Amino acid sequence: MEKRVIAIFVFLIFMMSFASAEIFFSQQPKEVYSFGDQIKVVLGSDGSGGWVNAGLVCDNSSKKMVFFHYVTPEETNIPFSVPLTKDFLRDMQGDCYFSLLFNNQTKESLHFDISSSLDVKVNFNNKLFNPNESVQFSGTVSKKNGDKVNGFAEVSFPYNAVQIIVPVTDGKFNGNISLQENIPAGEHDLSFFVYQKNEAGEVTNFYLSNSSISVMKKPRLLEIEVPENIAPNNELDFTAHLYDQADSIIDGVPVAFTLVNPNGEQVLNILSETEVTEYYTIQKNAQLGFWNLTAKSEGLISESFDVFINANVEAEFLLINNTLVIKNVGNVPYDKLVQIKIGENYTEILALNISLLGSVEFDLEAPDGEYSIFVDDGKVNLEKSTFLT
Repeated sequence: MEKRVIAIFVFLIFMMSFASAEIFFSQQPKEVYSFGDQIKVVLGSDGSGGWVNAGLVCDNSSKKMVFFHYVTPEETNIPFSVPLTKDFLRDMQGDCYFSLLFNNQTKESLHFDISSSLDVKVNFNNKLFNPNESVQFSGTVSKKNGDKVNGFAEVSFPYNAVQIIVPVTDGKFNGNISLQENIPAGEHDLSFFVYQKNEAGEVTNFYLSNSSISVMKKPRLLEIEVPENIAPNNELDFTAHLYDQADSIIDGVPVAFTLVNPNGEQVLNILSETEVTEYYTIQKNAQLGFWNLTAKSEGLISESFDVFINANVEAEFLLINNTLVIKNVGNVPYDKLVQIKIGENYTEILALNISLLGSVEFDLEAPDGEYSIFVDDGKVNLEKSTFLT
């Protein structure tokens, strides 16, 4: 009877030991891993024996066996490691954990992240760039776990199909790209592909991002649009065109116009804007010859443009009581034939030559009465009634 009791007690102790047999994580995985890292884990045991297997489970793939081991009662710390190579992982990454199976009991490790992404910060030497300037860039690179990176940074500038590769050393890289002299103003894309390679030359961890730089308008050429010649008593219209490095129009920029007559006298000095048409009235007696128009804007001076003011042979006819006044209001001597008609029965043709700004007067006489006076030179005429004696 006593032997049976002892046997039952030993059996119960064995059953309790089997029921409480346990494998656990005495060293959990870190929070973040990158491709190329190695996960080191330590399992703890309560001294029980049995087979233990561990599988890697990620949210984008099925379970993958990584560890299979028979645990003896003497083993209380069981380390294992998993190399996170590209060949091993294939497409496995994201939120992951280890799943343990020991004597039909399942346990999970803390979740951790496996990522092929790199953390990259890129800086430029300026926010705005001029044509023909050098864009200097620098950056820092680290893995998701904070470790520094050695690799390469591939920088692409699509506008002129430039692509350069600079080394990444201890998590740092830098370089520069030269802008063309005629690069258009505006936003230009700039892409960064930063990566590591394994011994087989395969890209493991990487970063791909699109950035941009702003290129300013640089005034290059100032031109004036104006007629080559104009007749007096008309509006002279003129416009300034300002072109940037890519021959694009820059509008709305202040521009100063200066107009000088043939005597070198400044007759106009106004402030306007590019692409705005301005007007200046050419008087009837505006001096014959070349008038000079120039423009200034953004530190540029346009080519001097000569506008020829045409000859204007013109007179003004005035009838004051019985006196006919003929004034030269043109810009050259008035050398024309003038017809004077008094009433229905008297007509006379005069050959006149009146100097600049000059005038002549004629006293009209006729038997007492009211007469219709008509004066005509083929361009200008006067018709008026007056009383003559």
